[in-house]
Amino acid sequence: MPRQRSKIFSEREISIMNAVWDLRKASINDIRNHLGGTRAGAYTSVATMVRFLEKKGALKHSIAGRIYYYEARISRERAAYHAVRYVLRTYFRNNSPALFRACFSKEAPTEEEKQEILRFLAGEEAPAQNTERTQTQSKS
Repeated sequence: MPRQRSKIFSEREISIMNAVWDLRKASINDIRNHLGGTRAGAYTSVATMVRFLEKKGALKHSIAGRIYYYEARISRERAAYHAVRYVLRTYFRNNSPALFRACFSKEAPTEEEKQEILRFLAGEEAPAQNTERTQTQSKS
């Protein structure tokens, strides 16, 4: 039986997926430019990763002339859900409070975040999709 492809992305894969999500539809050159041009690596390296992501079912392509354009087949939110579920299952043995404590062990949530979490837990609203804080912290 063939091995099931992982729904979790590597760091390199997520950088490419972020580029495609941001651009909505992108060629290899568009992706490379979004990732910083030559700092993103060789054209062939990016193309190989994109083809792998397509095989994995995360991307699909269309052709316009001689150029392949790639679009995401999975949303950023769905990918994040799979990643969090993987971390919860593997690192925290499905212990959600332990995962929550780990998220805020170094830095407490802001008052706004606390209120949003409480509203969500009370069933009043879906959590916001703002990942600004996470993106800022990961650069530190």
